[in-house]
Amino acid sequence: MNVSFSGLKNATSTFIINEQPYNILRSGFSFYVPEGKDILLNVQLDNNGDKDLENFKEILKKFPPKIGKDFVSFSFEEQQVPGRKRDFKYFLNGRILEINDENLPIFSKLSKLMEKVQNPLSFHQESSYLEGENCSKALYSIMLAFSKYVNQINIGSMIDYAFDPSRIANTASKMREQIQNDMMDYFV
Repeated sequence: MNVSFSGLKNATSTFIINEQPYNILRSGFSFYVPEGKDILLNVQLDNNGDKDLENFKEILKKFPPKIGKDFVSFSFEEQQVPGRKRDFKYFLNGRILEINDENLPIFSKLSKLMEKVQNPLSFHQESSYLEGENCSKALYSIMLAFSKYVNQINIGSMIDYAFDPSRIANTASKMREQIQNDMMDYFV
């Protein structure tokens, strides 16, 4: 059977939902880790099949990739500190992406991209990617984003999770759901 991929390759992802706040001790200092959610997905675009790279051409100029050529690194961070307003941020290729009228088309394209990645057959991992510098950068972005949870997670499991197609699809689903919820809040 010949599977035709749709313009996506070399994906990594992970997400963590921290339901209980806790304190961690690092270098003799105590840090508070609030209740929250962190989601991160990296995917490389190309124009095989669908024209994903072409669709993101202008966005990648505004938000240049840090992992490697033609990559979209999209992340969401949320913190819920008791007695305070929910604090959340989106990042695209390491730069903050605010929810505002100007960025609505970007969120629309990202939501469509996440919908596509929800299908584990929509992307593939090149063997050269798994052994190369871009993969190392993608794993580093994951480790950096989730360093506050280092006492709560198994690093080996998180790395395995990062490459599992069904988990990447699940992360894309969570990210799309988050975008939709925040867009609804924005318009209300």
